[in-house]
Parts: sequence; structure tokens; C-alpha cells
Amino acid sequence: MEIKEAEISKDTTELSLQSVEKVLDKNTILIIASAPSFPYGTIDPIEDLAVLAYAHGIFLHVDACLGGFLIPFVRNGWVREEETAGFWPKGVSSISCDPHKYGYTPKGCSVLLWRNTQLRHFQYSYLTDWSGGVYATPTICGSRPGFPAVAAWATLRFYGKNKYKALADEIVSVTRLIAEELPLAIPELYVIGRVDLSVVAFAVCDKCFPLNIFDIADEMKNIPQRHWHLNILQNPAAVHLAVTGANLNFAKRYFIADLRQAVNLALAKQQIGSSDTAAFYGASAQAPIELLDEFAALFLDASYDLAI
Repeated sequence: MEIKEAEISKDTTELSLQSVEKVLDKNTILIIASAPSFPYGTIDPIEDLAVLAYAHGIFLHVDACLGGFLIPFVRNGWVREEETAGFWPKGVSSISCDPHKYGYTPKGCSVLLWRNTQLRHFQYSYLTDWSGGVYATPTICGSRPGFPAVAAWATLRFYGKNKYKALADEIVSVTRLIAEELPLAIPELYVIGRVDLSVVAFAVCDKCFPLNIFDIADEMKNIPQRHWHLNILQNPAAVHLAVTGANLNFAKRYFIADLRQAVNLALAKQQIGSSDTAAFYGASAQAPIELLDEFAALFLDASYDLAI
């Protein structure tokens, strides 16, 4: 199967509908969109993509792993109606959602929603003529523990719709407040793309080179009491903050001031780009992709190694 990558808009960071149309051909079977994307937190034009997929008779999968427990609960006005990422656009065939993110359940339980039962049959794995008897499982994984699903169900019952609604509204409100204040309080940085839900991605302005965004991220880890851990992004070099129920109050009260302090500390460094994160991503930017793949494999091997 050949994977074709469509471009994103440089201004909004949403998937470009025109770019998707260009890469479609008679062999295309699936379009994948995000609600929102992990790096920049931008919701793709789901309704337009659904129309396109339906017209071509192909599947549209919506990756709502990050936004699946935010989008349904935000009040009108936060998210445009066409960005609800549900099944009402008739071109949407499947949706993925991670309860452990903004559903606050323990990890180990994710959700794949299908438009209808017929589509769900494609995920089943069964062997009906096996000598060991009829074997059927919902996925290729086989036996799996039930406690993650039980824990997820209990968590959902504990929070309830009203709590999820309240958290979603406050998270989106604080996220957009940070996105508005950041370039005003810290002109060395700029916000990447359109901030739709809970993620603010930012990078260093060109005029502030050689200030290094990864130096800033490492300085944020050392902020007393809060120890911010920002997600590292690349191509271009950037970081993002994901506002959650866990860091909501700190983000609202302290994030901009702490980030301003971290930028000042990074500017005062005698050697720009000398932090561990900056050194690693600086080197990886020069390395061929094959070498990075091999490095990733070695890292995973080390995770499985066991001295006996």
C-alpha cells in the first residue's frame, strides 16, 4: 500500500483540501484527517473532507485520539459546527478516540468507532476451520485483559457529562488565552497555526536566531515546583503545551511568566543549543532518515533487553 502525504496550510496548519484533491487517484482507498492534529492542535476541515471522500466512494478516518473527549463537550462558539468530527457527515467511516487523554482514564483502553456494523467486520480476526475449534476475536491482538475497559468505564461514570463539559470549556478558554498572550509577552516566540482546542505550539522567531527552542524547553523543566515538560516537535523545530485537567490551574496562573523566565535563561547561556534536547535534535536534523530509523530500533531493543 502506498502512502501519499498531503500538505498542510502554512497559516492555519490544517490539512489542505486542495492538496488532498491533488494526491487522490483511482487507486485511493482512504483519507485520514485529524481532530485535532497532535503537533499543532488544529482541527482539519472534516466536513469538506467527508464530502470529498463520499464523492469518490472512499473511506475517511478521523483521528480524534486527542480531541475525542473535548469536541463533544465544548459549548457552542468554541468549535465550529463542521468541526464536531462526528458521523453526521456521511463521508466519515471511522473515528478513533483515546479515553486516557481527556477522558482521564488509565492507559490501555482506546476506542475505534465504525459508522456501521459492516465496516466493523473488517477489524475482526477469525478462523472457523481450525482444528482447535472456532476462533474469533475482535482484533488481531487475541486475548486481552479486561481491567483497562472496566477502569475506563468507572472513570467515565465518575466524571459524567457535566464534569467533562466544565473541564472542556475551561481548558479551551485557558489554551486560547495563552495563545493570545504568548506573542505579546514573549516577542521572541510565535504561535504556530490556528489554536482550536487544548494545544499551543510555538517556535522561535527567525529574527531571534540563534535562540534555540529546545534550550527553552529544557529550562522549563527546571522551573521550581512546576517543572514543565513540553512536547518536542520537529520540521520545524518547535514545542507545544497541552493544557489538561492536571495542569489547568498552573497553566492559567504561571505558564506565560515561567516561559518568559525560561527564554531569559536560554538567552543568557554562553553556548546556545548546548542543552541535551537541543544537542540531540540538532544532530538528528543532519542525519539521514535511515540512520534515525536504525537508532530508533536500537533504542527499542534496549527497552526489551534483560540481563539474566
